[in-house]
Amino acid sequence: MGFELARFEGEVDEELICPICGGVLDAPVQAPDCEHTFCTGCIDQWLRLNPTCPIDRQPLLSLHLKPAPRILRNLLSRLDVACDFQQLGCGARVKLASAAQHAAQCEYNPSRPVPCGSGCGLMVPSDQLAEHCCVRALRLLVDDIQAKNSKIVSQLRCEQAELRQAVHDLRRQLLSAGISPPAPLPSRSALPSAAGTPQWLAMRAFSWPGRVAFGWRG
Repeated sequence: MGFELARFEGEVDEELICPICGGVLDAPVQAPDCEHTFCTGCIDQWLRLNPTCPIDRQPLLSLHLKPAPRILRNLLSRLDVACDFQQLGCGARVKLASAAQHAAQCEYNPSRPVPCGSGCGLMVPSDQLAEHCCVRALRLLVDDIQAKNSKIVSQLRCEQAELRQAVHDLRRQLLSAGISPPAPLPSRSALPSAAGTPQWLAMRAFSWPGRVAFGWRG
C-alpha cells in the first residue's frame, strides 16, 4: 500500500500516485509494455486475482514487472512527508528517502530502543521497558549465543568429517596409482600442549554483549 496523500505537503504529481490504492507510490514497479507504475504490494495483490494490468487490461504477470525508472524514484525520494508518528506528537517533516530512518529513531516511536536503566546494558523497546527483566533478558541472550555456537560447532564438525573423507579418498587414489602419499598431518594429540605453547598463542578471547575481553588460557 502507498503512503497517505495527507502526509505530504502540497500537491503530489499524478505520476507519483499508485492507481490501485490512490496513495503515493511505495517501492514502485512498472509493467514492461504499457509502463504503468504501481506499488509493489498493490500490484502483487492484484495479480494474484487478475493476471492483467489494472489500467489497460493487457496480460501481466508478477515476473514481468521491473523496477520503476530511476528518475521517478528520485522524484519520490525528494518529497517531504510527515513522520509516521505524527498523531503521537511528532511534528517532523523529512524527505521520503529518510522517513524510515527517522521513524526508527523518533522519540515518539513507542518501539524505539532505549538503554535499560537497571544496569544490564541491553537496548529495550521503550514500550516494553516497564516489563523488562534484566535476568530473564540476559538468560535469553546467553541461550541464543549458545544455540548459535552449537550450530557453528556442528557445521565445523560436518566440514571436518567431509575433509577427512576427501583426504582419505585422495590417499587411496594415490596408492592405486602407485604413488606414495605424503605422511599424514600430526593428530591433535601430537600437537604441542598448552604448556609448551608460547604465551601469546595460549591467549583466548571471551565475549559479553557489547564488549570483547581477553584472558590467558588456564
